[in-house]
Amino acid sequence: MPGRIATAAPGPRANRGQDPWDGPWAVGEPPSAQRCEPRAPRVGRLHAFLHALADRVIDQREMLVAGETASPCGRYTSGPYTTMHTHVAMLVAELRPQADAALLAHLLLAPFAPSLLDHLSRGQGRTARQITDAVDELLATGGLLQG
Repeated sequence: MPGRIATAAPGPRANRGQDPWDGPWAVGEPPSAQRCEPRAPRVGRLHAFLHALADRVIDQREMLVAGETASPCGRYTSGPYTTMHTHVAMLVAELRPQADAALLAHLLLAPFAPSLLDHLSRGQGRTARQITDAVDELLATGGLLQG
């Protein structure tokens, strides 16, 4: 059913705190300037998650591009993508209950395709900061974060 998302918490991991994915996006601590905004925790988590995703894809682009080349659509059924999609969809559903959160989550994750980030970083010399700033601009102008 469109717009419906599954919710499942990941099990405990032995290396909790050592993994770069154990960051502010996971615990929901928003930037302090946004604390007065009622939706700040979800907005802060979405921004933090997408920033961490950009950094990770850029750092591991060679391996991720090779995987994407071997199976172009395989990423959408992989465990990591499913986990990321579920996380983003849950945040979107909280921000925009009337929206098709599952579809929006796919569209929010699309700019982080390894081949695109490889092209932007290596081919066009864009920095991770430029990419995350552009993602923030898309979120703001796209209406997701507006009332």
